[in-house]
Amino acid sequence: MHYLFLIIAITVIANLLVVLVLSAPQEKRSKDTQASSSDTIVTTKANWDAGTLVSVDSDTPPGDAKIDLTASKVTAGEITNEGEGDPENARDADFNTSVHFTVQDQGVVWDMQNSYYVASVRMCVNSGDIMGGVQLYYGGAWNYGVYEAQEFCTNGQWWGGTQNMAGVSKVRVATMDMDIGGFNVYVRELEIYANGTATHTSASTQIGDVSSDPGRYVVEYNGFDTTETEPANTAIDYRFQLVNASGVSTDGWTAWASGDVTDLATAYPSQLTLSQTKIDAGETYLQVQSRLTTTDGVSTPTLSDYTASYHTNKAPNTPTPQ
Repeated sequence: MHYLFLIIAITVIANLLVVLVLSAPQEKRSKDTQASSSDTIVTTKANWDAGTLVSVDSDTPPGDAKIDLTASKVTAGEITNEGEGDPENARDADFNTSVHFTVQDQGVVWDMQNSYYVASVRMCVNSGDIMGGVQLYYGGAWNYGVYEAQEFCTNGQWWGGTQNMAGVSKVRVATMDMDIGGFNVYVRELEIYANGTATHTSASTQIGDVSSDPGRYVVEYNGFDTTETEPANTAIDYRFQLVNASGVSTDGWTAWASGDVTDLATAYPSQLTLSQTKIDAGETYLQVQSRLTTTDGVSTPTLSDYTASYHTNKAPNTPTPQ
């Protein structure tokens, strides 16, 4: 009888040990998984100002990023000319260089590659070349803009005026009367002042910097979450790239995303997967570029914050399979 009780006791104890052994690792996996993520939040004025701001207002109120609706000089986009001369001469800030075209040509075309609210346009042309007119591309067609004689520029005269036109993607200098032959227009400078697009680019080491813990580095980027407001006629888009501490990227920017991204590595596997090659090259930092746009020139979206989450190579931030 004593032997029977002893056998039963041993069996009960053995079963309890099995339960403890099996349950302990499961609990550990659960805790590791819950504690595996770290994140970087960009939300304060200091956070925004640490990056590169182009036409971004981070002051009203501090902590939010908006479009600075003060018209600024456009520098982006591609400029072409069907006539003769380097089209870049028309925007190199040098009055001694020029580009010219005849009445049969389509003129100097500046494709800004985004839609802007164009406040004003002016062109410096040779004094006698008043047949050159400013045209704006919006609504799927070219339309003549407002222009009038202004002050003289070097070896020529400024022509232009206040446009106040929304949704403009291209500006060109073309002849007003396409039936007049043999007429030449020499454009020394073309200037466009607009608002409509602002960009913020995070600093190269702003996201994913875990250098305070020697030997720790990011091995995987996960979710990207934003807090934003987009009134009518506005939008905010984002793109991403992996960079080293100097801001160098092997694979460059991803395509634009219109909002939150559930998992960055899954959405952009060819560019945001942290391979051993990228880790060895130090490209473990995530750089985010935010693009704020308006098509009416008076409304602005608001980007209050965004959060990028990631895993690192050290416990408790090493992801554990479930």
